[in-house]
Amino acid sequence: MMKSITDFGFTIDELNVIKKCLTAVVEGPFFDDWEFQTLFGVNRNQVAITLSQWPNIDLEREESLLAITGSIMNLIGYPHGRDALLKKYVSSEELRNLSKKWQECNF
Repeated sequence: MMKSITDFGFTIDELNVIKKCLTAVVEGPFFDDWEFQTLFGVNRNQVAITLSQWPNIDLEREESLLAITGSIMNLIGYPHGRDALLKKYVSSEELRNLSKKWQECNF
């Protein structure tokens, strides 16, 4: 049975922040292609596929789990040096709050 992202008690706002993170990673200039897969465990196209399936995300699929986890955590912790641009996608407060809840989930 599919473990949907909507089964984990995220609010609509939190789900929207996750989607914003995926969008920032796919569309934004935050991560160079040459190191993307090393940072995320999946390539940019796999993150784009996860985004295109939104919100019907099956967290049993390792690619989806890696895409979302990598998007949240790397936007916070990786020194991309583009914080002003990142604010156009997602705020640092939204990222911090979401990362805490994401880490508490038992996937």
